[in-house]
Parts: sequence; C-alpha cells; structure tokens
Amino acid sequence: MPDTTKGARSVATGVSERPNGQDSGGLEEVEKSILDAAYDEFSVAGVQRANMEDVALRAGVSRATLYRRFPNKNSLLQAVSVRAGKWGLKKLDRMLEGLSPHEVVVTAFCEYTRELSSVPFFKELLGYSHGLSRRTGHEKALADLFLSENLVAVMIDGVASRLRRAGATMPDSELRMVAELQLRVAMSFVMSPSSSVDIRDRKAVAAFVRKHLAPMVY
Repeated sequence: MPDTTKGARSVATGVSERPNGQDSGGLEEVEKSILDAAYDEFSVAGVQRANMEDVALRAGVSRATLYRRFPNKNSLLQAVSVRAGKWGLKKLDRMLEGLSPHEVVVTAFCEYTRELSSVPFFKELLGYSHGLSRRTGHEKALADLFLSENLVAVMIDGVASRLRRAGATMPDSELRMVAELQLRVAMSFVMSPSSSVDIRDRKAVAAFVRKHLAPMVY
C-alpha cells in the first residue's frame, strides 16, 4: 500500500522544488513514487549518505520492488538526475518563449545559477561532484558517470536545442560547445563564488552574460 505520509515528509524536510505528476513522462505510478522519494532522499540526506532502504520507506514500497527497478544507488541516481534535468528544461521553456538567442543564453544562465545554488537536489549533486578529486574507487566512478553521461549532458543538449529553436544559425558542434561552456561557467560560479559577480544579484549576472557569453552565439 502506498505510504500516505510521503508528501508530508517532503514538506516537512523543505524539499520545495521537484518534478511532479505533470512531468512524469508516462512513468507507472510505482516508478514515479520511487523517483519522487529518491529525489527527496538525495535532497535531504545528501547523495553520499542516502540509502536504498530509506528510499523504499519514503516511496511506500518493499525493498524487493525498489531493487527490481533500480539494482543499486548508482542506477537510481542516474534516473533521478535525468528526470530532474528534463524537469528543469520544461520550467525553462516557459521562460524562453519568444526570446532571441542572446536572451536565451542570459535567461538560461541565470536559471542555472539559481537552481544550482538554491534547489536542494541540485545543490547536493553539485557538492558531491565538487569533491570528485578526493574520491576513489566506486564513489569516483559514480561521480564520473554522473558528470559525463547524465544531468550535464541532458542540460547541454537541452539548451543547445532551445538556442536553435530561438534562431541560432551556428553549426551544431559549436552550438553545443557554447551551451556546455555556459553550464560549466554557471557551475563554477556556484562552487567558487566570484568576487566581481554576485550570483545572488540576477541583474549583475544577466549583465555579465550579455557582455561575455551571449555574443558567442550567432
């Protein structure tokens, strides 16, 4: 039987931004419950401390049900990360409607920095990846896989395609490179705050992007 206290736990722990039923992408109810619960668990406990048993408890499913769908924490983190990235892009779509390519760059960058610095799940993932150089063995492999194949790739491809829809004419390879640079600069600003650009000041961030990053797109 589904755990009816799951939603209450999410509110109580302060997980205010996460994918919802409108962004489930046709997932069956059990899998959606698992991914919702895992998103909350990673957000609250942290990527490294989260465990599969607590995810099953939050989701109101048995451990066997959880492990049939996601055999380990690595596979679960991948699924949650990709879903969160796609959810973020759907939110971004509403902000980008009718914008020029340069303003798409500005808006996307500002939203990147906001989500990476304020949304608990993204903050945990960024902090986890930030400690990559201190990790060895399985944990390093997990972080490497996350960085190279999942959320980052989803966001880069997503922004590149939205720049194209907005009217960018540069070759696909260059467009994707600019999208990747944009994301990695945003990540750098959050992980290592700049003394010249306060990421809490959206106007200052937008001015920086308009001057230094937006002109890269044509």
